[in-house]
Amino acid sequence: MDNPESVTIQAASHAAIAVPALLIAGILWLWRRPRLLPLPQLRTGTWTGRDVFLAYLVMNLMPPLISMLLRGSGPLPDGDNPEDLGRRLLWLAPAILPAILAANFLLMHWIASTRPADIGFSFVRIVPHAILGILGFAIATPLLLGLYLALLQVWTTEPHFLEKIALERTLNTIEWGLLWFQAAVFAPIIEEWFFRGVLQGWLRRASPLGHALVLMSTFLVGAIPLMNHLSKTNAKEAKDVEAQVKAANDLDAGLATLTFAAVLGCIYGVGAVRSWQPLIREGLDWFLPLEAKGKRPAIPEAEASEAMDDDDDVAAEEQEKLDDERMEEIIRQPKWRAWQESLARLSVFGSAMLFAMFHMTWPAPVPIFLLGVVLGWLRLRTNNLWPGILMHSLFNQVAFVALLWGALNPSK
Repeated sequence: MDNPESVTIQAASHAAIAVPALLIAGILWLWRRPRLLPLPQLRTGTWTGRDVFLAYLVMNLMPPLISMLLRGSGPLPDGDNPEDLGRRLLWLAPAILPAILAANFLLMHWIASTRPADIGFSFVRIVPHAILGILGFAIATPLLLGLYLALLQVWTTEPHFLEKIALERTLNTIEWGLLWFQAAVFAPIIEEWFFRGVLQGWLRRASPLGHALVLMSTFLVGAIPLMNHLSKTNAKEAKDVEAQVKAANDLDAGLATLTFAAVLGCIYGVGAVRSWQPLIREGLDWFLPLEAKGKRPAIPEAEASEAMDDDDDVAAEEQEKLDDERMEEIIRQPKWRAWQESLARLSVFGSAMLFAMFHMTWPAPVPIFLLGVVLGWLRLRTNNLWPGILMHSLFNQVAFVALLWGALNPSK
């Protein structure tokens, strides 16, 4: 999506994809007539922020590592320029996808006993999940494309280097197929697994420190375009008008990206503070009714003293039992449920925020953030990644069809 004309083409591409997709969704619904929106179960996992960081490292380090090890093999180009690197990753995508998933599944199972189903890879209720993914795509995509078209009236953007080589008609037939695989299979599965599965699942139970780290990451990633611009030739030092215009556009895009990151970060920070402030102030007693606050069950002093003299372990077990009973009482309170739901909504916002910042070519982060909210909502309501993966895949295929049309019709 690099100019208003391409967005118009993508709107037509959306219609071409949405009509048969909706037809398939209708057939599936008539066949099974499933209930589409079960109440969220708010299922939580056991992985921590450390596991999220390790998953991020595997996701980002494995592709260039495999590319470096296999460079020059068979049809893989041997150069270090962005075009050769992009082509190598295209050819290696079918191998990199299972490698990333396998490495992370094994790592998270070993560290946190996490199964793929805990993250959201489950085929339970696959038919209603497929219908939800198609409906989400058909409804949200025109709105997101319209928003992007409006933003392009104010800002210009540089196409991705893979778009450039595709429009220059330098991809062969196999590479076009691999480009489709990367857009329709690789990116949706990997991004939904990390952002909606691993990251969003962790944010639902992250501590205030975890939310602070997410907030800091948002500001750092949002500042990258501006930092890249400042590290290059300043507009005043450029000798030709075209370079000056490009430098000015880069500066505007960098400032806009950083501002957008700051706005999202402030909203997220306020939400995190509102969710955690009562607990920091009152502790777990905040969940209890007013008459029960401060009445923490405890072992009577005489019995505790006698038990400690006889057997320290028995006293510790008794106190632990009372603590468990108190925790069970807290979990039954309406405030606990409301607090869990507020953290779930915050996790959707946080995962969408980072998802948008990692698509940093302005003004793409704006519609990408809203796309992330929809994908996160699907993950929250279904406890499953497949509706989001299908919606994400169809969304990317709109851009792919438009890119293919542009390559086949260069005059237009």
